[in-house]
Amino acid sequence: TGFATLVNGKIMKTTNGGLVWSQYGTPYDLYTIAFANSSTGVAAGEWGAVMRTTNGGSSWEYQQVGGNIPLNSVWFTDNNTGYITGTSGILRKTTNAGLNWNITIPLSTTGELCAIRFLNPSTGIITGGSGVVLKTTDAGDSWIVNYTGNYNKLNSAVFADANTLFAVGDAGTIVKSTNTGTSWNLSSIGSTNTLNAIRFVDPNTGFAVGDSGTVMKTTNGGSLW
Repeated sequence: TGFATLVNGKIMKTTNGGLVWSQYGTPYDLYTIAFANSSTGVAAGEWGAVMRTTNGGSSWEYQQVGGNIPLNSVWFTDNNTGYITGTSGILRKTTNAGLNWNITIPLSTTGELCAIRFLNPSTGIITGGSGVVLKTTDAGDSWIVNYTGNYNKLNSAVFADANTLFAVGDAGTIVKSTNTGTSWNLSSIGSTNTLNAIRFVDPNTGFAVGDSGTVMKTTNGGSLW
């Protein structure tokens, strides 16, 4: 079972490993989707739109979070606790599986926040514009701002293992951290195409995808792509 969101407002669902996809239509472009468990999930996108399901994606209910600000990323750390990030430095938290997102977490940045990822319920990062990375070790109560040394927007991030992080972004940017996001090093990949997503299947093997059909692969923990 898997889900995908599309910029034409569709939520896609498969129950056979991607052979066939069904769709649910919404009037909003959707950029992100995450599930707290097999039943409850949230998709989010333009104009602060949040679509929530409690029946495994069979139906969805509309909410609005953060006014009309676009929402870029959602992540759940357990069955109840989740986070949503967006433009203008917005970060909201839920403690009831997305029924409400009424906990506003103040940040020292007002730039675009693109991706949020957690290693465990306490430790997480947010990547954003101008190469910014924010890190929490107290379940989102406070965030430390770090910079990767590269000023391109970072669109996606992933934990490859308990210590190693990768983030990808505009102009072919790939940065790597080996201390859970405290400091970062830039990787050279020979491409200037914007990279939009990154995933690792094990600590050594990972993939990054981006504009113009770009697919990058590493089999040595990001040393070469």
